[in-house]
Amino acid sequence: MKLYLHIGMPKSASSTIQNFIYESRNELSVRDFLIPDFLGKKNHRMIFSFLKGKFGEYDAGIYLRNAKDGNEKNKIISRVEANIKKFLEAGQDYNKVIISCEQLASLGQREIQYLYDFISPYFSSISVIVYFRRQDLMAVSGYNTQVISGRYKLFHDSFSFSSTPTPAFLYDKILQKWSNVFGESVIKVRTLDPEYTISGNVISDFQDAIGVSFPVSKSAETKENSSLSAATLEFVRCLNERLSKENLDLYKQAGISGITQPYAKKAKQLHARFYPGRESAERFYGLFDQSNRMVANKWLGRNDLFSGDFSMYPEETIAPTDAEVKDAAIEFLVALLTSGDRD
Repeated sequence: MKLYLHIGMPKSASSTIQNFIYESRNELSVRDFLIPDFLGKKNHRMIFSFLKGKFGEYDAGIYLRNAKDGNEKNKIISRVEANIKKFLEAGQDYNKVIISCEQLASLGQREIQYLYDFISPYFSSISVIVYFRRQDLMAVSGYNTQVISGRYKLFHDSFSFSSTPTPAFLYDKILQKWSNVFGESVIKVRTLDPEYTISGNVISDFQDAIGVSFPVSKSAETKENSSLSAATLEFVRCLNERLSKENLDLYKQAGISGITQPYAKKAKQLHARFYPGRESAERFYGLFDQSNRMVANKWLGRNDLFSGDFSMYPEETIAPTDAEVKDAAIEFLVALLTSGDRD
């Protein structure tokens, strides 16, 4: 039995890939693929939660199951472990398994080793698939996600790139951790870049990575997690900052996030998308030049990991006016109050 383990990265079309896997589960089943949907409907995050929990670190996947003390958390972890074993033992009738969880890329060496020791006896071969996205675009997209997930202290009034390399964006270090355990030959590096993805399409590219080719539905092709306007982001950030004074516990925070995320995305985006200034984006990207060249040379046999087009950035950072933030707040309320799927 062969395992295709998609480990991320976050903000690198993982949701689009997972949507494809979910929407195409019947077609994949016909081709002898087994999908562990008990780990999550689309994102198989519970395998990450399980691995963190084994070392006493509790991921949001555990918190969201309302486990408020250590005993309840440990019970969930033990149950997930038992279900994974059951799944792997029952999967012998299939030739291939896909597990997709973008959080796995952030695992430390001990968690990666534990994962390998746990799953490797069940598989004749393993492919570890990872997609990398240009670091400046990762940071901008990550800011969107952090704000709609409840954060507010990241950048406040205007976005500011770090002046030092962000450790999570040093892709050579991520590959080193995974190859130390799984071996270099099983790591399949792909880049989320129109110049290098097959047919310029991440689904076609991922199909190539797992060795299939078939037409997919339009819903499977839908781009996930598109960026919000600068005004909407600033409104949600201000809302988060106000709510931070209410001393909400983790469960209530998750509940608030469960409202702000979908309705912020449904709200009309009346103003420009959020982007920082071009010069600062190029400077930030340059911090990772050595790391990127190492990855490109070693894993892909080319000089550049990404193309260098920065034309999407404005000359200066887009800072929304108070009037634009007010517009965004009104559109958020309209989306909330007119939605047909509210309880």
